[in-house]
Amino acid sequence: MSDRRRLLRDFALLFIVLLPYFLLLLGARPLNVPDEGRYPEIAREMLVSGDFITPKVNGAVFLDKPALYYWLEAGSMSVFGVNPAAIRLPQALFGVAGCLLVFALTARFFNRRAAWFSAVALAASPLYFLSSQYANLDLEVAFWISASLAGFLCGAYAEPSSHWRRGFFILGYLAGGFGVLTKGLIGIVLPSLAIFTWMLWQRRWRELPRWSLLWLPVAVLVVCLPWYTMVQLRNPQFLHFFFIYQQFQRFTGGGFNNVFPWWFYPVVLMLGLLPWSMLLPAALRDAWCTRNSDNGVRAFLLAWPFAIILFFSLPASKIVSYSLPAVPPLAILVGVALDGWLARGLHLPRLGRFAGLVLAIFALGIAFFATRVGLQPRYAAHPHLAGLLYGLAGAFAVGAACIWLGAGRKLGHIVLGLAIAGGGLSLLAVPLVPCFDKESIRGTAEALKPFLTADAVVVTYHNYYQDLPVYLNRPDQIRVVDDWNDPNIIKVDNWRREFRFALNDQPEASYWLLDEDGFAKLLSGPHPVFVVADANKAPMLAAHYAMQVLLETSSFVVLTRSTLASESPAPAHDEGPRRD
Repeated sequence: MSDRRRLLRDFALLFIVLLPYFLLLLGARPLNVPDEGRYPEIAREMLVSGDFITPKVNGAVFLDKPALYYWLEAGSMSVFGVNPAAIRLPQALFGVAGCLLVFALTARFFNRRAAWFSAVALAASPLYFLSSQYANLDLEVAFWISASLAGFLCGAYAEPSSHWRRGFFILGYLAGGFGVLTKGLIGIVLPSLAIFTWMLWQRRWRELPRWSLLWLPVAVLVVCLPWYTMVQLRNPQFLHFFFIYQQFQRFTGGGFNNVFPWWFYPVVLMLGLLPWSMLLPAALRDAWCTRNSDNGVRAFLLAWPFAIILFFSLPASKIVSYSLPAVPPLAILVGVALDGWLARGLHLPRLGRFAGLVLAIFALGIAFFATRVGLQPRYAAHPHLAGLLYGLAGAFAVGAACIWLGAGRKLGHIVLGLAIAGGGLSLLAVPLVPCFDKESIRGTAEALKPFLTADAVVVTYHNYYQDLPVYLNRPDQIRVVDDWNDPNIIKVDNWRREFRFALNDQPEASYWLLDEDGFAKLLSGPHPVFVVADANKAPMLAAHYAMQVLLETSSFVVLTRSTLASESPAPAHDEGPRRD
């Protein structure tokens, strides 16, 4: 009982430490497009319209993903308002929950010290932490996949007579159902693939009858069936579009974005888990050598990331955050390896010298780059960039110093140094993002808002800025002008194709998805019209439609046909040159 109370105290302490760490920088940067514009906008529209069944982006039905993520986003916005911190809050909480899950799972199968090492390694991994600061679905579905596998593992190793055994299985299957309600079939496909890989490797197929598998479809249907049924009744195209096009054709096809070779995900994990990835090869070797020492638990932790990376390496299209479900077991293996080395009394002088040297090299390289940044005029628009880079170099330097204080002989110094370096890299990478991302329209949107009366119409011309409706937070759709008859629209996976699908399935979409003739008619109407466009389109709009520039930066321009242009305030914040 005392051990259980100690673990509960550790669990509470970990939560108290992690919560401010994950919440600290939620509002520190603008929304990153397209994801942090598109998905929060769907949640915002649910709040505005009261329709929590059919996801819509700028009025266009968006059936690419299920609804659980949007519901959580909408709940956060309803409490804390429509702002970047509220938008990212659910992901940050899932980040905390993932670390607590790793702690609990490691404590269950190993020990308290290994649990602390594993949770710290996960929290201080840049890939995991940055994903918790980014508003999309990938960290959430990674948590549900991890929870599903954790529930299964606890059930598989529970005492046969324990009343908890079936409960663990059901909890794992319910988590898989929530994964399906978050991002589709991968919520159960990936856990099933990891379990199947482990079962074949360990020859445990005779245990199948003990795994309460009949509860799997029941749990998934209980979670998913209500929403899937209601959205299909309202949108007859949903089942074919979602399961055939989005789930199967996207996986097997090659016509989507982000095409990379097969080795993409191993490289992503090695970089994304820095500095812990310096220990990962040795940790994987230890787990392999001891895979049969604990009745297959380490084998399960090896099969888990292997199956997920193999699955996502098959299609040509690859995205960094798809590797997230593989990160928790790797963090556990690193934590278990650290605990094992400490228990065996290994001093690891070579590892200490190597880790300290690598961190010192990183510190010197980043400091050199920061010095060059401070001297180059092209970075003048980001006066804090050099300071942030110096801070990052300092984090690596402090980490190296902690390791060298023990002269590489004490494992505790190595863990502390890696935690400082990894946590510093994770925290400082967040405010660094805007220095390299030039696509945010926040400055222009905030400067435009004072001009927008209730009857004003906002138009985007031959572009759609995914974060614009979120920043403006208006009840009506933004009108989008484009050549919707262009046959090449459906060949590229972007906002144009999404809106073109809406024109096919929603007759009312022609009200806000306009061609040039519709745009000309809108300009001749009684309402004030504000046109947001790329800066290079300003001369043509001014000449062809007799418009005047209201706001202008090097990236964006706002034009109007009213007299407000002569009364415009100072120019909006210059977001820098726009990437094409």
